[in-house]
Amino acid sequence: MSRALPALVIGSFALLLLFSLFYQHSRMLLGIETQATEDVRRLLADTELHIETLYRHGQQELIAEQIAELAVDSHIDSAALLDASGKVLRATRFEWIGRDYAELSTEPGPAEFERLRAERRAAVRFSADRQRLTAYQAVAMATDPGRLRPNQIGLLVLNYDLSRSKAASWNLLVRSMYPIWGIGILLLIAMASAISLWMERPLRHLVDVVGRFAGGDYRVRSRLAGNSELAILGDALNRMAAELAATIAELAESKENLAVTLFSIGDGVIATDGQGRVSFMNDVAQTLTGWQLADAAGLPLERVFHIINAYSRQPTEAPVAKVLATGCIMGLANHTVLVAKGGAEYQIADSAAPIRRQNGEISGVVLVFRDVTEEYALRESLQQEQALLRSLIDAVPDLIFFKDRDSVYLGCNKAFERYAGKAEAELLGKTDFDFFDSETAAGFRQHDLQILQTGRSIGHEEWITYPDGERVLLDTVKTPFFGADGQASGVVGISRDVTERKRFEQRLADSEARYRALSELLPQMVWTTTADGALDYANDWVIEYFGCGAEQLAGAGWQKYVHPEDLPAVSACWRQAVESASVYEAELRLRHHSGQYFYHLARAVPHRDSQGAIAKWYGCSTDISERKKAEERLELSARVFQEAHEAIMITGVDGNIVDVNPAFCTMTGYSREEAVGQNPRMLGSGRHPPEFFAEMWQSVREQGYWRGEIWNRKKNGELHAGLLSISTLPGSNGDIRHYIGLFSDITEKKLSEEQIWRQANFDALTGLPNRRMFLDRLAREIRKAHRNGSVLALLFLDLDRFKEINDILGHIQGDSLLLIAAERLAGCVRDTDTVSRLGGDEFTIILPDLENGESAERVAQNILRKMAEPFPLNGELNYVTAGIGITLYPNDSLDQEQLIKNADQAMYAAKERGRNGYSFFTASMQQTAQFRLGMVTDLRSALANCQLEVYYQPIVELPGGAISKAEALLRWRHPQRGMVSPAQFIPLAEESGLIHEIGDWVFRQAAQQAKLLRERYRADFQISVNKSPVQFRPRSDADFGTGYSSLSYIKKFDIDYIKIDRSFINNLSPQSQDEALCEAIIVMAHKLGLKVVAEGVETAQQRDWLIAAGCDYAQGYLFNEPMAGPQLVELLAGSRPA
Repeated sequence: MSRALPALVIGSFALLLLFSLFYQHSRMLLGIETQATEDVRRLLADTELHIETLYRHGQQELIAEQIAELAVDSHIDSAALLDASGKVLRATRFEWIGRDYAELSTEPGPAEFERLRAERRAAVRFSADRQRLTAYQAVAMATDPGRLRPNQIGLLVLNYDLSRSKAASWNLLVRSMYPIWGIGILLLIAMASAISLWMERPLRHLVDVVGRFAGGDYRVRSRLAGNSELAILGDALNRMAAELAATIAELAESKENLAVTLFSIGDGVIATDGQGRVSFMNDVAQTLTGWQLADAAGLPLERVFHIINAYSRQPTEAPVAKVLATGCIMGLANHTVLVAKGGAEYQIADSAAPIRRQNGEISGVVLVFRDVTEEYALRESLQQEQALLRSLIDAVPDLIFFKDRDSVYLGCNKAFERYAGKAEAELLGKTDFDFFDSETAAGFRQHDLQILQTGRSIGHEEWITYPDGERVLLDTVKTPFFGADGQASGVVGISRDVTERKRFEQRLADSEARYRALSELLPQMVWTTTADGALDYANDWVIEYFGCGAEQLAGAGWQKYVHPEDLPAVSACWRQAVESASVYEAELRLRHHSGQYFYHLARAVPHRDSQGAIAKWYGCSTDISERKKAEERLELSARVFQEAHEAIMITGVDGNIVDVNPAFCTMTGYSREEAVGQNPRMLGSGRHPPEFFAEMWQSVREQGYWRGEIWNRKKNGELHAGLLSISTLPGSNGDIRHYIGLFSDITEKKLSEEQIWRQANFDALTGLPNRRMFLDRLAREIRKAHRNGSVLALLFLDLDRFKEINDILGHIQGDSLLLIAAERLAGCVRDTDTVSRLGGDEFTIILPDLENGESAERVAQNILRKMAEPFPLNGELNYVTAGIGITLYPNDSLDQEQLIKNADQAMYAAKERGRNGYSFFTASMQQTAQFRLGMVTDLRSALANCQLEVYYQPIVELPGGAISKAEALLRWRHPQRGMVSPAQFIPLAEESGLIHEIGDWVFRQAAQQAKLLRERYRADFQISVNKSPVQFRPRSDADFGTGYSSLSYIKKFDIDYIKIDRSFINNLSPQSQDEALCEAIIVMAHKLGLKVVAEGVETAQQRDWLIAAGCDYAQGYLFNEPMAGPQLVELLAGSRPA
C-alpha cells in the first residue's frame, strides 16, 4: 500500500498533465482545421473566378495551368474540375482526366453532386479521421466565347491533407511540456511519501477484504469505522457484498426452477449461443433428435436439428440463422419433418425466438418444437376423407346444398352450381333472397325454419327455372344436421329432377282419357261387330244419326237403313271381307232419322285373338256427303278453268308450272306442253327490279295473297302489262301445296297511264323532269345523302337574254334555244345527276354523292363554258350566257325548301355580279334576303304610315348664286332603323313594283311644292324629280356619263339639261382625267344648246373651277344641304329678289 499510494498520486497527476496536453492539442487541431477551411474557401473562390473568366474569354487551354498551380501548395493532395455529368475535365493527376469522378471517390454521391451544383457555393467536408479535407465549389462553364449565360454548371474538387500540419503541432506541444512534467513529478513524489504514511494501514485492510471477496468469500466484511473515506468505502463494500450474495442465491433458485420447467414440458427445447451452436437441450429434445446434450453441446444446430420438407424431401433451413439475422420470432411450416440421429422421422411444428441480454443484444436462440406426427396424419386422413366425400357429392346428379341456421349457403355440389348458374364460391355467404324473388325466397326460408324447429325432414315438389330458361320440376327433401351440442345447426337439401317422370305420368293419364273419350268425341259413327258381322256396339253418333237405340241396330238390323240401290253391293262386299278376313271398305247411302240419305264411307278392320282367328270387327262410318259435293264443284271448276278468258297458271311449291288454261296459251303464245314444267321466269320482262319480286313473295308468304300490276314478255318478245293475282292453295294438312296466278291483260290501260304520268312529271318541250319530278327526286336524294353521309349540290340556272331572243326571233326559235340548252346541260352531268326545267329559262341540276363543293364548282364552270358557245338559231349564231347559284347539303341546310331558296338566292347573287358567272350560297345571302324581304314589307306600309318624306336641295346659278331650281330627294324615316338611304330602298321598290306608287306620290309632292314656290318666290322656279327607268325614260339625263347613260339618249330624247355626277366633282383636281371630262361635258353641252348642272359641290375650289369652265348651275353642301319643304320656303323667302 505504501508503494501503491504514491504511484496512485503520481498516476493521477500524470493523467491531469495528459488531459491538459490533449486539451491543448485539441485546441491547436481546431485552430489548424479552422485556418485550413478558411484558406481552402478563399482558394476555391479565387480559382472559381479565374476558371469562369477563362471560359467566358474562350481560353480553356489555360484552365489546365490554373488547376496545375493548385498542386504547388504542399497541403493540396489533388484537385479536379468536373463537368455537369461528373466527368473529370482537368486534374492535378493526369490519369484522372476523362474518367468519371464516381470511379475515383465515393464522395460526393449523385444526389450530393446535384445539390452542390445547384447551391453554387463552397462546401467543405472532413474525412472520418479528420486528417483530410475535401472542398467543393460549383463553377459556371460558358463554353461559347462571349456567352454571358453558362452552358453548364461544373464542380471544382480540392483534397487538402491536414496530417502533416497536425503531426507537427503535436511534436511542438510535447517539447513545450517537458519542464512542466519534470517539476510535477518531483512534487508528486513528495506528496506520495506523506500520504503513504497516513493511509497505509486502512488500505491494507481494504485490499485484504477485497481479495477474499474476489476469491468467493461473500461473507467477509470490512471492520473500518468512522467517517473517513476509507471507512465509508468499507461500508459500501459490505453492502455490495450482502446484495450480491442475495442476488446469487435468487439466481441459483431461478436457474433451478427454469431447469425443472424445461425438463418437465412436453415440447423439445434447444438453446444456442450467438454463433448458432447448441448450448442446451431438454429431455424431449434429446429424445426426438437422438442426440445427448453432452454429445451435441458446441455443435452447429443444423447438425443436431436436421429438418427436411415433407413433400420434396429436400433439406429445410433451420430458423436459427434468420432469428440471429433479423431478431424476429420465426416459425416452420406444417409440412416440416425432423430426421433423428438414428433415422427416425417426426412431423413437427416449431418456433424460434432470440435470447437477449439486458442491453438488448442477442446472445443466442431458443428453439421450441413438438411432435405433431399423429395430428398431421389425422389431418391428412381427414382431408382425404373430405376430398372423397366431395367427389362423391359432386358426382351425384341430384342437387345437394347446405345451409346454416340463418339459411346462409355453406356449400353445394356441381349439379347445384349448374342449377344456380354460379360457382360455389359465389354462393357462400349468400341466401335465397340473393337469387330468387322475395316470395319464392320467403317460402324456402319458411321450410328451413320448420325443419330447424321440428328437427324432422320435409319433402315437397317445386317448379324451378334454370338460368338458361329451362323450367324443371324438382322433388326436394330437406333434413336438419346437428352440432356437437345436439342442436340443429343447419339444413342439407337434396333435389331430384322428376320433370320427365311427371310428364310421362301425365301423358299416360292424358292418353287413357283421350282414348276413352275418342269414340264419343269423334264426329263419326264407331261400331264393332262379332266375327260373323252381327253389330254388338255403336257409339252415340250412331244412335243420334239413326234416331233409334242400339238394340234395334243389333245383329243385322242396320241393313234396313241402307239405301235399297246400295244394299246388294254393300252386302256382297261385307261377305267377301268376312270370308277373306280382309279390310272392309264401301261407299253407301244411309238413311238419316229425318228421312234423307247421306253418303258414308264405311271401313272396318278385323281384330284377331291369340290364335290368329278373327274375334271382332272394329269399324267406323264417315259422312262423305260434303266430299261428294266437292267433287261436283271440282268438276265445275275444271270447266271454268278451261273456259275462263283470264290467263290462269298453277305452280308447285318449287315454283315450276303445273298447269295453265287455254287463255294463258292465247295471251303468252306458249302452248300448254311448252309451259308445264317451266319456271314463270320465262315470262320476265326485265322491267322490274329484284326488290319487286322479293316484296311480292313476302306478301304471298305472310298473307297468302298478292295483287298488283306486272309487265310480262310473250313468246314472240312483245311486252304486255297485266293485273296479276297470286293466291296460295294449302293442302289437307295446311301446308302450301300450290300457287294460283290469275292474269288479266291491261297493256292499253298502262300505256295511257304512262303517258299521263310523263305529262305530269316531265317537261313537254325538253323532255327533262319538271318541277314536280324535280321536287320528288330532290327529296329522295336528300334522304340518300343523309343515310350515306355524303354531300349533295343543288344548282339553279337562269339564261341571260332569253326573253330578248324570244321576243325578237319568236317562240319557235326560243323553244329551239331551250332544247339546245337542255341538251348541253345533260351533257355536262353524270347519269346519276338530275337536270330539270322549272319553267321559262330556269333550270335546276341535282348533283348527289359528292365529296365536297369543289365538284359542284367544276360542273358549274363546265356549264358556263358550254352555254357561252354560240346557239345556231334561224341560220344565225346567237350568244346566251347563264347565271348559276349553288347550295350544298348538309352544309347550307337540311331542309328541302330552304335548299331551293338558297340556290335561288345564290343565282340572283351571281347575276348581280355580272353575266356568265356562278355563286355559292352564303349565310350573308340569307340575311340579305331576309333584310330585303323585311324592307319590302315595311316599304309597302311606309306611304300609308307617312314615313316617306321629300327633301329639297337648292340649285344655284353660276356665278351669281341665285336659287332658281331645286332637286326633290326622297327620304324614308323608318320607325326602327331611322333614316334609310334611297340607295337601299329604291332598288327594292323597283323590283317589287312599288316604285310606280312611290314615284307618283313624290311627283305630286314636288308639283305642289313647285306651285307654292312659284306663287311665293318666282314664277319660273323649277323642281327636278328623279324618275326610275322602270317608270319611263326621263327628259333630263341624270348622272351623265355613268350607269346606263349614254350619248345616244341625248339624240333620242328631248333633253334640256345635263347633270355632272358627283363622282367626277369629288375627284376634281388640276390636270386630272375628271377635270378633262368635266370640261369636255360642259363644252359639248353648250355646243348642243344644253345647260349643265354640277352636283356634289362641297368646296370653294370646286365652285371656282366650275365657274371658270362655264358651268351653268351647281348644287351641293357648299351652298345648301337638302331640307324639308317649309325650310326651303323659309330659305327662299329670305333671299327673295328685290
